[in-house]
Order: sequence, then structure tokens, then C-alpha cells
Amino acid sequence: MMLRNAEETLQRALNSVEPYVTTIVATLAGESKDQTEAIIRAVTPHVVQRPWYDDFARSRNELFDYAREVGVSWALLLDADDTLVDGRQLLPVMHVLDGSGAMLPIQFGCLKYYQRRIFDLEVEGNWVGRVHETYSCKGDFPRFEHPHIHHSRGPLAATNQAGRNLRIFQRWLEEAPGEWGGHTWYGYGNELWWHHHWTEAADAYAKTIELGTWADELYYAYIRRARCLIDTRRWKEAIAALAEATLVKPMWKDAYLWMSRIYYNYRQYDLCLELDALAKTKQIPDTTLPVVEPDTYAAHQDWYVKKATQLKGQ
Repeated sequence: MMLRNAEETLQRALNSVEPYVTTIVATLAGESKDQTEAIIRAVTPHVVQRPWYDDFARSRNELFDYAREVGVSWALLLDADDTLVDGRQLLPVMHVLDGSGAMLPIQFGCLKYYQRRIFDLEVEGNWVGRVHETYSCKGDFPRFEHPHIHHSRGPLAATNQAGRNLRIFQRWLEEAPGEWGGHTWYGYGNELWWHHHWTEAADAYAKTIELGTWADELYYAYIRRARCLIDTRRWKEAIAALAEATLVKPMWKDAYLWMSRIYYNYRQYDLCLELDALAKTKQIPDTTLPVVEPDTYAAHQDWYVKKATQLKGQ
């Protein structure tokens, strides 16, 4: 664990994982102003102080180096605002694991995504990226559905961390813009998106598309670029982005639904209904990044369809 000012959720995280692991290792990344250090030292002697560099990859690499020093060979990475769910499934995963680690599902509100969270520390690898960091390593990281991790920040942490990632991205862009690939631009776009900087986010997603990234992320770069363009009333560019998204993932439904809404605003109700019907033949991906809660999203779409049906004959 890499910890700083984490007392709000740390004990919950420790309670969820302690019965299923043999050792807990932690670095204190910078000075905490709360009881974080006391809480973690009460459960493990393997705690070391390190500076905070505004660089998540550097701090995670220091954590992994320290874990190796204390003799850890396999590691489960958990943050203080994570909760391990169904930890009993860890042992079955370890019994069948044949690779450099494993990806586990992360649930964060209505978002579901997969991350590398189990690592063979005897295989050489390192973290890359000051924020929205990724682990670079040879070997396979198969995807498992259990156990999974529930990510939930406390109110105090959410307030204290507001704008932190965006600030790190902006400084990084000023200091070393040549280091950025498509994945980093996607992360920057997401931070701009969450702060409602629509025009800048649309440009960041365009850089993701230009430089390329893996297919799931590329698909959502098109989707989120389209959403930014919709919010700035650049409708034709939004439709073009959504059309490109359908080429990346033709069986995923999000792009068709958003095109349906745009054509509703254009008062082209036939196209609106055709695209909605087409979307119903598609699937919701298991890695999904909806803009709003799924139930609310479905209710909104139903409203568009009902209104388009009513207005079609007028």
C-alpha cells in the first residue's frame, strides 16, 4: 500500500484484506497530517517513509522495491480507498495463475474497469507515468472476475484530492510533453472532462486518437470526444467521432445511442428511431464507462424515443 492522509478509509481497506495475505507492506508517501501512520504501524512492521514527488509511478516503484527487500514474491496492490471484495477467491486465483500477474475488476460508482493488481515481483517490471500510471512488464496478466475491488473515496479525501491529478498532468505536459503517448492523453482528457473543460478535453481525446491506444480506450476516446463536441454544440464533428467509434467496436451500443440523440436534436426522428433500434441489437461492454448511472441513462433514452415517436408524424 502507498499511503498519505488516508485515515478516513484505511482501516476499512485493511479489514478487507488482512485475513487473506501473509504480509502487509506500506510506504508513507510524504507527510500525513492525520492518523495514517499510526493505523498502518498497528498492523505491520513493514512501513517505510518516502517523499511524495507528485509522481505516482515513482512512488509505486519505490513501494515495489521495498516489498522485494522484505521478501515479498507475489503482491496484491491495494490503495487506501479500496476494499477487497470476496477475498477468499485470492487463493484459487493464485493456484491457477501462470504469468506475471493478474487483472482484477475495479468498481468505482457506476464505472467498471480492469487493472493489473496481482504481481509476480520476481519478474522485472516498472510503473510508468506520473499519474494514471501503468505497469510495464513482460508476460501475461490474465483477467479474473473474482475477487474484485470496490473503490470508494471518503468525502474528506475527495475534497482534498480535487484537482490534484489535473495539476500533475499540467505540470508534466509543461516539463516533458514528448513523453506522452495515446494512453496518457486519454487520462489527461478524462481529468479535463471531469472538470468540465470541454474544448480542451476534446483536443486531448483527439491526440489519443492520433497517437493510438488499445481498442477499448480508443473507443471511449471517440465517445468522450463526441460528448465534449455535443456540449460545445459542434454536432457534425460529434457525429463523425461517433461513426468512427462504431468502426472500432461495432457491437458496442454507446455510439449508436448518442447518434440517436443528436438526430433527435436535428429533428430527424426517423434516423433517431432507427439508430435506437440498432443500438438494441448491440451489447453493453463488460468494461463500461457510462456518463451517468445506467438506470438514469436508460430512462433518458426512453424519453427521447417516446418523444421522437410522437413527433415523427407531425
